[in-house]
Amino acid sequence: MTEIWHSLLANLALVSILVVAWDLVADFTGRLRQRVQSLLLGLVMCAGSIISMATALSVSGFVVDLRAAFVGAAAFFGGWPACSSPPPVPLPIGSILAGRVPASAS
Repeated sequence: MTEIWHSLLANLALVSILVVAWDLVADFTGRLRQRVQSLLLGLVMCAGSIISMATALSVSGFVVDLRAAFVGAAAFFGGWPACSSPPPVPLPIGSILAGRVPASAS
């Protein structure tokens, strides 16, 4: 049972680190248009969800990770443009990580 908590806390730490990092970078991206800022936030959260899937824990056939937390953080901080970019991008990567699709498939 402690493995589950370690995995979830590691994923939660990753969410908080990326949100704080985005807050630090937001000062530099402040001169960009709002939509571009939201899309950049979506890409950062997309990378976080991919890392979260790579560090996921499998318990009795179920994959335990916090990829939905990245989508929620993107929606909260970036609105619809940021929320719509993370979900479709990691889907093929998640299939590769789960072993359902070989990495060399075209």
